[in-house]
Amino acid sequence: MHVAGSAESKAALGGIYKFDQGEYDTYFLRALFAGRIHEKPQPLSGGAAVRQYVAATPGAIGYLRASEVDESIKIIKVDGKSPGDADYPLKIK
Repeated sequence: MHVAGSAESKAALGGIYKFDQGEYDTYFLRALFAGRIHEKPQPLSGGAAVRQYVAATPGAIGYLRASEVDESIKIIKVDGKSPGDADYPLKIK
């Protein structure tokens, strides 16, 4: 995750989770309390930090602006769409 309030975080919360920040925090607090997860996603301070973490951590997933992607990570599609597609569901507003 990017830090709360960032444009990237807002795009991911709305486009992936379908939550606002409060709903996101509540969801993960409840999941922690119920023992369904061991920790909530950790906020990282920007695209370079997210890219480095994902590249170095097996199984990790993150989100970046398309301009921040390099060969160290793999792009996955969202609903069968790639970031360059006109109808890609995640857009920073």
